[in-house]
Amino acid sequence: DVTLSNELELVHNAIFTEPDDQTAWWYHRFLLVNAFDRPSSLLLQEELELLKELQNELEGQSKWTWLGYHTVLVEMQKRGENVDEEELDACLNQLIVLDPDRAARYVSMKQK
Repeated sequence: DVTLSNELELVHNAIFTEPDDQTAWWYHRFLLVNAFDRPSSLLLQEELELLKELQNELEGQSKWTWLGYHTVLVEMQKRGENVDEEELDACLNQLIVLDPDRAARYVSMKQK
């Protein structure tokens, strides 16, 4: 978990420095979803808090923070943790507004 934490720290530096750099966000997703060291529940909760902070700084106007937040919620849900469905929907609704070119994708994600 130390390696994962170290890698996430690097990603955090990147996303706070340049929140619209999609490369950092793709790596963030990889670490949370595909990494060999599955993130702990505590680490996922910390990610949610960090992403909320970044959303506040960006006034909720970055699609990447919403995608990252949604990814963390889905990973928590996969572990059987209690995740508010309304919060998941709110993320996707915000993505539909911020990224209308991919609205059909977000609607499809809502139906899963």
